[in-house]
Amino acid sequence: MKSNQKTLLITGGLWYIGSHAVVLFEQAGYSTIIIDNLSNSNKDVLSWIRKILWYTPIFYSADIADMSTLREIFTNNTIDAVIHFASFKAIGESCQKPFLYYKNNLSSSLALFEIMEEFNIKKLIFSSSASIYDSENPLPWKEDWKLHATHPYGNIKIAIEYALEDLTKYKNWSVVALRYFNPIWAHSSWYIWENPQWVPNNLLPFVLDVAMGKREFLWIFWNNYNTKDWTCIRDYIDVNDLVRAHLLAYQYLWDSWFWFQAINLGAGMWHSVSEIVEIVEQVTQRSISKKILPRRDGDLPEFFADTALAYNILSWKSNIPITESIQTAWNYKIFSSKIMDIPLVSIILPTYNPRKDWIIQSIESVLSQSYQNFELIILDDCSTNTTLSEISELLNSDSRIVLIRNENNMKLTCTLNYGIASAVWKYIARIDDDDIWCSPLKLEKQVQFMEANPNYGLLGTWLRTIDEYGNILESIHVRLSDDEIRNNILKDSQFAHASVLIRSDVLNEVWVYNPKWNFVEDYELWMRIGTKYKFSNLPDEFLSYRINPNGVSKKNEWKQKRMSLELTWKYRDSFPNFIATMLLKVPYVFLPKRISQTILRFIKK
Repeated sequence: MKSNQKTLLITGGLWYIGSHAVVLFEQAGYSTIIIDNLSNSNKDVLSWIRKILWYTPIFYSADIADMSTLREIFTNNTIDAVIHFASFKAIGESCQKPFLYYKNNLSSSLALFEIMEEFNIKKLIFSSSASIYDSENPLPWKEDWKLHATHPYGNIKIAIEYALEDLTKYKNWSVVALRYFNPIWAHSSWYIWENPQWVPNNLLPFVLDVAMGKREFLWIFWNNYNTKDWTCIRDYIDVNDLVRAHLLAYQYLWDSWFWFQAINLGAGMWHSVSEIVEIVEQVTQRSISKKILPRRDGDLPEFFADTALAYNILSWKSNIPITESIQTAWNYKIFSSKIMDIPLVSIILPTYNPRKDWIIQSIESVLSQSYQNFELIILDDCSTNTTLSEISELLNSDSRIVLIRNENNMKLTCTLNYGIASAVWKYIARIDDDDIWCSPLKLEKQVQFMEANPNYGLLGTWLRTIDEYGNILESIHVRLSDDEIRNNILKDSQFAHASVLIRSDVLNEVWVYNPKWNFVEDYELWMRIGTKYKFSNLPDEFLSYRINPNGVSKKNEWKQKRMSLELTWKYRDSFPNFIATMLLKVPYVFLPKRISQTILRFIKK
């Protein structure tokens, strides 16, 4: 249970500022519920949030204009307050498509407010904008100066602020409207940043795309403004400073009573477009090609914030220099481009009181792979021996190794699920602390196959068994094709657990290991995957599977056999040859071991 025990609904929580707010509030001890219609965001952001937090907040893929869904969310969750980010936000586009903006930004906001009132939720932080100020106001702009926008986007923000002010006056709401100037930067983890699906509307994503070579020119909208270098001047604020103000504003909400408060959020400093381009060129060591285009509707020559009120009310001010902001944003661009270009693999290694020489062999077999784009997540389920301490030098030798220690002994299935929740890469692999990937080509060939065959969800390999001393006992050549595997999977697993490669999005769809099927958790997961995706095994002995006389499988052989029979019955309609399989499996499970071993040979054929 989190210490503050308060839950916030965050609209637009997978977009730029919203995702940063989710992370900060969760790290501060609050619980968040995300709603996002994914119109200009990506569900993959959930994975990046999970990478930072080690868990995934509650998420609803829905539009806040859908009042029935909103009502369901408020009915099924105890919500204390709302942070409202969701909106379209391009000034130029709002001039071209005013009806779209009034429908999406204004109508949906009113729907949200109506449901909040219905459920007596009266605390709100609203994501407003500096674009609502009258351009004739003297600079810097203060909160109590005249409001007058020159575009639909700003007029809608003004209308929403007026509506919220009325709700505080007549319905006893408490509202803070945070008026943003120009947010930039990326999260310090480099996992989340402003990454629009379409052409960027803001300066920094666009200019960094040019630096990356993704775009040929930076579009500069007019260079004949009456400013110091003839280009627009803006107040750029680091997004981490920005969301920190939201946390302070939320705390302020609980200290205030039935009040509407508008607060500027800016750096209190200003830079021109030309200055930003120069800093980017310095940071990236790359030249930015520019193309001058006509002035956009709604653009002002310059504006920047007076931030005294934010300091007086929230004890907040912007702290991060713009050069540092741009450097971090550039780091993100480099990092994200590598991730998108090269599929990464999360390898999960669960362990409990491992034998030192065996786990060293397991780890080294991963590190020796020809395919090097991976993370190795070692999950220690509260070991009582000193092995992991003894091999600390090995664990610290490679930054891709992540050691996670469970606070309590969770047993294998729950530990595996925790590992999956901690993994965010495109593929997930598994290895046990006594097994060995006996070829450096294992990951490379598996990734090649999965990239070429996106309709396959699960890929295994041939294997060999070894004894406790590493001596080869036998080669096991499991079935290869999807048809062969399907025709026989009711008989037995068809996959060696430590050989498989699974698509992460497959696990997001079919879910993870089911603790109900402990001792056959892998077998049950393969069947679930097979109901939606194709199977295959590679004809290469890439795994040395150790037959451990003291292992869990040997100790729980009877439970495994019984659960295997139950699985056959459960998935009788999903795969062929049910009757023939049952005629073999029932005697295999219940007859004496000497006879059952003979039956097993028929099952394996």
